[in-house]
Amino acid sequence: MHDSGSLLDAFAEVRRTWDDLVNVQPDIVAGSVPLSDADLSVLSERIGAHVVAAVALEDAVEILRAEKGGA
Repeated sequence: MHDSGSLLDAFAEVRRTWDDLVNVQPDIVAGSVPLSDADLSVLSERIGAHVVAAVALEDAVEILRAEKGGA
């Protein structure tokens, strides 16, 4: 059985990965110089991590809904 702690943990991970993604600051970097292959690689990794975290959060919400009898 999941509890709200699992949901909060998943939410915290989404926030952490979002912060990691934003800290790459591709908009600021691209405003002064073209993004390098290394910049794009890091950006891609951070986007992937955030997507995985977001899917895990969605799963946690759906599990809680199912346990509470929701659709």
